Amino acid sequence: MNALYYINPVINARRFYLIRVEHDLFGESIIVRSWGRIGSKGSTRIDRYGDIGSAMACAAKIYKRKIAKGYTETLCR
Repeated sequence: MNALYYINPVINARRFYLIRVEHDLFGESIIVRSWGRIGSKGSTRIDRYGDIGSAMACAAKIYKRKIAKGYTETLCR
């Protein structure tokens, strides 16, 4: 699981983004994404993939996109 955080006190932004690659009960590979304001329950989205390779590739792409937007792996800046 990769936990990413975006904190910017100037605009009062305190966000989290979680990315997990898992298998569901039917053997499909899934990406589970959760996001929201730190301290809140947030929202969740599940995307299904036929194989683990394409799920991992998509998760890496999402991760890189979030890093490019300023998210970090730590709460401190």
